[in-house]
Amino acid sequence: MRRIIPVFMVLLIPWLAACSLLGQRAEAPPSPTVTATAVLPPNTPEPVGTVDLGLAEPVTQTRPTLTVWIAPDILNASEMGTAVLQQQLNQFQADHPDINLIVEPKAVNGQGSILNYLRTGRNVAPVILPDLITLPTDQLDIALNEELITSLNGLIDTELLGDLYPAGLSLALAEDQVRGFPFVLTDMPHLAYNTAVYSDTIPLRWANFIQIPEQTFAFPANGTPGATLLLQFYLAEGGSLTNEAGQPALEVEPLAAALERIGMGRENEFVLGQSSTLGTLPETWRLLESGGATFIQTSAEQYLQNRNGELPVDFHAIPGPQRSLTPLVRGWAWAISATEPGKQTMALELMTTLIEAENLAQWSEAAAFLPARRSAYDFWPSRDPYVPFARRELAQARPHPLGPNSKMIIVLENALFDVISLNKTPQEAAEEAVAALQE
Repeated sequence: MRRIIPVFMVLLIPWLAACSLLGQRAEAPPSPTVTATAVLPPNTPEPVGTVDLGLAEPVTQTRPTLTVWIAPDILNASEMGTAVLQQQLNQFQADHPDINLIVEPKAVNGQGSILNYLRTGRNVAPVILPDLITLPTDQLDIALNEELITSLNGLIDTELLGDLYPAGLSLALAEDQVRGFPFVLTDMPHLAYNTAVYSDTIPLRWANFIQIPEQTFAFPANGTPGATLLLQFYLAEGGSLTNEAGQPALEVEPLAAALERIGMGRENEFVLGQSSTLGTLPETWRLLESGGATFIQTSAEQYLQNRNGELPVDFHAIPGPQRSLTPLVRGWAWAISATEPGKQTMALELMTTLIEAENLAQWSEAAAFLPARRSAYDFWPSRDPYVPFARRELAQARPHPLGPNSKMIIVLENALFDVISLNKTPQEAAEEAVAALQE
């Protein structure tokens, strides 16, 4: 059974990630490598190296150790983000000289992933396992069901949960269980456009948007972001993702209508035919920079990372059938993997420090992520026009219902490619997609 320890409260720990890259000062003694005395199974991944926090005090074996595993996506988000995280973690260590804080980078996919390591190491080498981890929110359910993490029920202050945007709260909860605490919401789609080429008002309706004269729009019609755009249109047309039996399914008419809308932009050459060769958002951004397109599909992270470059860019919600499309977002969460009450208490205390609204705001702004807590935006730059936009979009955002490699995403991607490349009509592509999903 899952063990729930009554603790003060739980918080996000995004900044732990930066520990891995934290400043490595030459005069600081090297952090010890955590090793196991037990013999690991053949398929157990090798332990990762620890990170030097640049602290004055060396790590000792006489104090309790708090071990944190951070995904590289979070850890290496940006140099500025790493620096902010280092500062916050160093302060936590200074405020808690009675513990050893060890932070290690760890992948979330593949044989050497966090969950795989927890599965193989818990019974044979618990000494090397973490107490606190970062996970993509779509892995929380698996982790909790396999008892690799602890339910946070009774640990998190209800005010903290109430401060999450609706999508973040949905990502945290499942069957009355708080699986983890989302600290950032990711992949929020929107437009980026070259203001040196176009500076007028952008319509909220797709039919009007694709009629903007002498301008073009590009998006990754041959990749997951394009499939997500099609999914947004499909849901806006009233489409469902399951049949009456609760099985994954698509409906022909809403899908055909969604493909028809996008296809209209392709027919009048507002949507670039080159979109069928694009599979990623970085490819579309390069097209924007080269002047090959006026408007592109982007994500919040990509826009925040690139908006201060030489190209004059602005942002806007993606137009939809009647109004702008509802954003679909993913996220990252902190989860407690410690099984000992004392370790859980330490992990919760660190999380509480790092998820504090001002700390989360400082790190997320530096790392170019959108924080999942509403109050964190109170500490972002007050004159940044992106802040009210992000707040509006996240207030209506929904959790992305499909995994990036799910069969339905692949089916949608194929249908979109066929329409943008003019290989099939929207009706033909929709019918084939529905049939393909049933195979």
